[in-house]
Amino acid sequence: SIRGVRESKNLSQLMVQVIELQRSISDDIFGVNFDAMRYQKSDNAAIKYCLITIEELWVWREKGCKSKVQDETKIHIYPDIELEHIYPQNPEAGHEDAEIEKHDYKNGIGNLTLLSPGENAHASNAPFSVKLLDYKKSSLNLNHEIAKSSDWKFRDIVNRQGSLKHY
Repeated sequence: SIRGVRESKNLSQLMVQVIELQRSISDDIFGVNFDAMRYQKSDNAAIKYCLITIEELWVWREKGCKSKVQDETKIHIYPDIELEHIYPQNPEAGHEDAEIEKHDYKNGIGNLTLLSPGENAHASNAPFSVKLLDYKKSSLNLNHEIAKSSDWKFRDIVNRQGSLKHY
């Protein structure tokens, strides 16, 4: 089972099982499970995998998906890339967003991105306005897209979650 693979950290075996699942589940089931993914203090491999895959396919999709994807099964393990909460996991006093807190969207994939450890340490629990410079300087398309926003509210998280899900 996938749970057993996750516990054993055998990513090659996990990749094979994920590809088999992709072929057998409907878009609706995928969507429900995608929306249910939440950041946890321990194992976030599925979220990281999804965001890395979206990043790797970004240019191909932006060009209209016209060429063939080079290697549809590759998984890169980036030990030097961390998950970052766009809306802070623990916002500073005065920077809280009641709607995000109420709906627990701050731990959903729509509020997560990828940063290097140094960028992540700098961004930390800072408000979006401070993190914006890190997103603009990033080499990742995911972060350039976030940097187009002037602020980060509940509606932005919901819209990004939907966009990522249909990527």
